[in-house]
Amino acid sequence: MTTIKKRSIIDFVKDLTERKTPWEKLSDMDQKAFTPYIINLWLSMNPDLIEFVNELQQYTIGQLSPKQVYKLYLGLLPKMKLPYSKYIKGKKSDKYNKQLLELVANHFYISQTVAEDYIDLIPKERMVEIITMYGKNSKEIKKLMK
Repeated sequence: MTTIKKRSIIDFVKDLTERKTPWEKLSDMDQKAFTPYIINLWLSMNPDLIEFVNELQQYTIGQLSPKQVYKLYLGLLPKMKLPYSKYIKGKKSDKYNKQLLELVANHFYISQTVAEDYIDLIPKERMVEIITMYGKNSKEIKKLMK
């Protein structure tokens, strides 16, 4: 019994750019697995294609069917081998002490996600002042600021 391997995002990108595989040659499973949002995301990681993908995004997300999006990209993208695009990861969520995040979030009445941005922007001296307002001593402040 032969198992059919599901295509990855890289396979779809290669189908569109290197191999120029027509939609009709994709299996039913692959056609169902094709996701325009993910293709846009992947193609936009290439600096040469970012503006191109941005212009098409208003049509590729929501207005066109996956089949139409595939055929659009197949027809518009040149036959080429795309260079490796490093995936840009999100922020590391445990960058700051959880107590510090809670303290800043409560102080400014914001979410902890926004509090991370605040901590990045607030000068260290001001952060120490804010923490001190909540009765923390210098030892506790040092622990929170690690």
